[in-house]
Amino acid sequence: AARDAWMMAVAACRAELLVVVPRRLADGSPAVPSRLLFRRPPDGVVAAARRLFARPRAEAVAAPSPPMPSRIAIPRPPEPRAKADPDQPAMKVTEFRDYLACRYRYWLRHRLGLRAIDDAALELGPAEFGTLIHACLQRFAAIPELASSTDADEIAAGLSAILDDRVAGDFGSAATPAVYVQAELARRRLAALAHVQARRAAEGWRIVGSEIQATSERFVVDGTAVTLSGRIDRIDHHAGEGKLQIIDYKTSAAARDPDATHRDKGTWVDLQLPLYRHLVGEVADLPRADAVELGYCIIPARLEDVGFAIAPWTAADLTAADDAATEVVRLVRRGVFWPLTPDARGFPEFDAICQTHVIRDDEEVE
Repeated sequence: AARDAWMMAVAACRAELLVVVPRRLADGSPAVPSRLLFRRPPDGVVAAARRLFARPRAEAVAAPSPPMPSRIAIPRPPEPRAKADPDQPAMKVTEFRDYLACRYRYWLRHRLGLRAIDDAALELGPAEFGTLIHACLQRFAAIPELASSTDADEIAAGLSAILDDRVAGDFGSAATPAVYVQAELARRRLAALAHVQARRAAEGWRIVGSEIQATSERFVVDGTAVTLSGRIDRIDHHAGEGKLQIIDYKTSAAARDPDATHRDKGTWVDLQLPLYRHLVGEVADLPRADAVELGYCIIPARLEDVGFAIAPWTAADLTAADDAATEVVRLVRRGVFWPLTPDARGFPEFDAICQTHVIRDDEEVE
């Protein structure tokens, strides 16, 4: 936004500047004017809003044409099997969320393996930005004297050096300016985490595992084990309290606690953390613990929110999560990948296939 505002300011130095503001999008829905047009003194904001949202003169503006209805039916998955097929591929703990969000899009992503390919990016996307931070924290955990330090400045300096090495190794001297800006944003987040990590180490928590790839067949559905797989970001141990904590790093811009991301009004919508319980038993050389807790290490854009959030789930809650996972496995084994959930989020690469922005439903066409 700052970059575009600067470009607008440069353009405004010309003798004449014409800004074209569409009133409607291609599908006929109302378009919201760019916020750049409201970067002006308060009195000017009101005047601009009145102009931009004024009712157009009928003689000057033609009525928008209605969007063309779709004539192409959404391709359907195979019909479900009458009986479950126990010989299904291994399921990642992260893919249960996709099935709960939309069975059809789950089929496209995890059973057909469809991916969007784009080599035009000039900066790190959210996933790549998260991967950069994950890589730095993995290296941090592998340095015992740094991972156990209670000195926030020492941790911050170590993380900063690790970040520089990672950026140089991944991008070299050919990185775009945007990547270097994003690296500095990552440095700010890691510096904020350094203070939280120092306090945590002082409280007696020690990192005993980092970026662990685990596979387990301890989860059994209808007498047949499910091969679960996943990568555990981090495992911490507190000898005095006899606890293990399974930690997942979250680097999205906004901070959300584990319960908010896993349950919606009491209904399980993500099962990643609960399913980690079935993987941790396969991790070798972990210290003995009387309790296992699940949580996030939240590293958002707002530095004040950086910290650890442990899920408040009871044994009954986790049993309900296992029940939800059991039902997902049963449906996947039967090949139930329909119906399509119209408003499912998190699958932008399938918008064209699912005709997300088309008004007319394929059921009407048929």
